[in-house]
Amino acid sequence: MGEVYPSDSELLNLVSDDETGVEYIETGKAPYYLEFRKLLYRLLLAAKRANDLRVFAEGGLNVGVCAGSYWDGGDLRSYAGSVGNGLADDKATIYVYLDADGVLVTDEYSAFPPVTSNHVRLAEVTTSAGAVSAIVDVRGQHVLTAFGHPVGIDALVGSESGGVHGGALACKRMASVELKALLDGSTNNLFSVKSGDRLLGVEFLVKTAAGAACAVDIGFDAAADGSTADTDGWIVGADANSVGFYGSSDDGYDGVYVLGGKAAAEAGNVTVTSSSDQSASGFEGQVVMWYLPG
Repeated sequence: MGEVYPSDSELLNLVSDDETGVEYIETGKAPYYLEFRKLLYRLLLAAKRANDLRVFAEGGLNVGVCAGSYWDGGDLRSYAGSVGNGLADDKATIYVYLDADGVLVTDEYSAFPPVTSNHVRLAEVTTSAGAVSAIVDVRGQHVLTAFGHPVGIDALVGSESGGVHGGALACKRMASVELKALLDGSTNNLFSVKSGDRLLGVEFLVKTAAGAACAVDIGFDAAADGSTADTDGWIVGADANSVGFYGSSDDGYDGVYVLGGKAAAEAGNVTVTSSSDQSASGFEGQVVMWYLPG
């Protein structure tokens, strides 16, 4: 079912759009071509930001990417745009994205990098018979999020936080499918952290037990406030085989690294270590880290 328009009389009486400033052409307005150009001019101004980092077909197997800017943690980065990016032929899906260094990737055919790896997803492109046959715009994955503040933690208000975060409080979250893959009996990276980020805490929630004994440690593989790295520093011995909640504010963790918020002295990763391989188990849960970007 298509979207419903206003009634004919309502449409004919519209003068302008309050949000964009685009003006409707009045019936009988002349010269019509000039009024149409005015409308088009305002529409293009309103839509210009939607062009940032857009992937477009150039003919044949080439695509271009429009210039644009994006936030990388606390850093505003820019991509200058590019043309003549040649793609491989007869690919069902080519995952086009900017990697952690801001370099355009056009030769990935299996999947986008995991959410734990810094990157900007741009498009999924299909090629066939020497041409680009489809482009699916996925930039919206960086605009809309479905999760709020971390489970079990009340949202901060100005009086509680002293106004320190000023709206900049951020969190990173990894949910069941990708988290379970990392519970493979070894140590893996959960989230990347930049030097200067102020780390406030971590939470580990078990929604569905793994089905076998599995102890989980969550820590940080770099120095915090000059302290040495400790991969067991935040949450120690969380039970992935028991439904429940574990927080870095609990008594059983090494508070020297995050108590009261600790600044990362160098770039590093939040790590997860599991005592047994549960990557193919029925585990469901999530990890959330909240922090103030440096």
